[in-house]
Amino acid sequence: MRFSKHIVFAALLAAASIGSTSHSYADVQPSPTPAASMAEYKIALERYKAELKLFKAIEREYKEKCQHINEQFKDAIEKALGKARAGSSRSQSQKLDEVKAKRSAGLSAAIARDEAIRALGDPPKPPTPPAKPIRSEKSSNKVNR
Repeated sequence: MRFSKHIVFAALLAAASIGSTSHSYADVQPSPTPAASMAEYKIALERYKAELKLFKAIEREYKEKCQHINEQFKDAIEKALGKARAGSSRSQSQKLDEVKAKRSAGLSAAIARDEAIRALGDPPKPPTPPAKPIRSEKSSNKVNR
């Protein structure tokens, strides 16, 4: 009697899944995770505010540097286009040479800009705010009364 590969595979898979099941029992009452006290939260919040202030200063400096790099890029492009406009070419080959010069100047300016931005590194990442403490059941019952 011949069995197809699919039937044998399904039977092996079913046997493996039935044989490998483990019996796990859940706790009746899960233990609560320790919540940070309000004093710890206030300290963490003050630290977060200081880190956020530092982050904003670093981010402002990073954006100013990027803006300066982009202004240099625009100046390089305008300079390349200005040189091409200044010359009065008459022949078709001279016009093609000007187009090639514009493209190469734009490409080299773009490469220089990309390398300068890469040299700055990754943009700064904002700090994460602290987790708020979880209210206990006793304090929430007082609110309901």
